Amino acid sequence: MTTLDQALQQFGALRQRARSGIWMEAAAMVLLAISGYALATWPIDRHLRLEWPFRVVLLAGLAFGIVRILRRRLLRPMSVALDDDEMALAVERRAPDLRQALISSLQFERALDGRGRGRIVDSTELMSAVIADVRGRLGAVPFAAAIDAARVRRFTALAAALLALFVAWGVVDGSGLRIWFLRNLCLASVEWPRYTQLSFVGATGNTVRLNQGDPLAVHVAVAGVVPDQVFLRYEYDGGERGIEPMGRTGEGEFSTVMDSVLREALLLSDHNAYHLGEMVVLRRLLGAWS
Repeated sequence: MTTLDQALQQFGALRQRARSGIWMEAAAMVLLAISGYALATWPIDRHLRLEWPFRVVLLAGLAFGIVRILRRRLLRPMSVALDDDEMALAVERRAPDLRQALISSLQFERALDGRGRGRIVDSTELMSAVIADVRGRLGAVPFAAAIDAARVRRFTALAAALLALFVAWGVVDGSGLRIWFLRNLCLASVEWPRYTQLSFVGATGNTVRLNQGDPLAVHVAVAGVVPDQVFLRYEYDGGERGIEPMGRTGEGEFSTVMDSVLREALLLSDHNAYHLGEMVVLRRLLGAWS
């Protein structure tokens, strides 16, 4: 096997490692951008429940950043031609003791075999001597040092750590990760769960029946964070509207009494609603508030 053939085998392996390192660096930077996006958007969207246009703007910013990362970290490095001479120079930069002997021997061997460009103008004896010298110490040439292995390891560790972060998020709060993903990466209309859940009590099958003119006791159960105050809003079919504070009657329960229900009405407890139809039927629509 000639010096050129032996070097070509090493250069092929170096090219594969270089491309793998470029892909790993680009992947790590993309994951870092997504992690930063998640770190910024999760608390904002979780507490403010951003509308769709705001989420579109934020996602567009992420997409712009990822495109820049891919152009700088992936497309531009991949466009560099890693020919044999470039690989030889990369090896010699890590091994200055070679003093360009490797690339010289490759060029000399191509010239002697007729695979080089132009005609031979140097002494063939000198060229053969350089080739023989390099062939004799080719096994000691640090080809692997041409790749910055420490840099590749750093970006690999970064990518692994970021992936582990998302895995840990999924284990601790899988539902939260899913909702964040759907809302902020897929722009879906999924709602965040409310910190406080309100539900009307005492209506079976969403219906409560009472005699016309009877008072109506309204009870609201609270799950989650108990608010200091709950208000009952009502609207009668004649257009009369009002709001009544509900008194706290127990741990996580509020209630109030409507005197003499005579006609159809819509009752709201924040985002929750009763509906009185036919003046004797009470319908319940459950909801929540934050």
